[in-house]
Amino acid sequence: MHIDQVPPDRIVVALKGTDRNFRDVILSSVASRVRRVVEHELAIGEPSNQRDVLESRRVITDLALDLAERGEIELNPEQEDELVFR
Repeated sequence: MHIDQVPPDRIVVALKGTDRNFRDVILSSVASRVRRVVEHELAIGEPSNQRDVLESRRVITDLALDLAERGEIELNPEQEDELVFR
């Protein structure tokens, strides 16, 4: 599974509570149609419970780690030994 295969509704929930710059980075890696759907849903601002937000983030994080393990993406390529959170 690649990020473009993550259902848009899961991406919407995962992005709840994030800042605009982070959203832009994430949305730059999805198809433009998906981006428009996600941006629209986020603009509506329907609330999601914390459990759903954390579950959606976990699914996407697991996907990213799997892609990195298979060599399809690089995580923190400039700081290989250090995790970076902003």
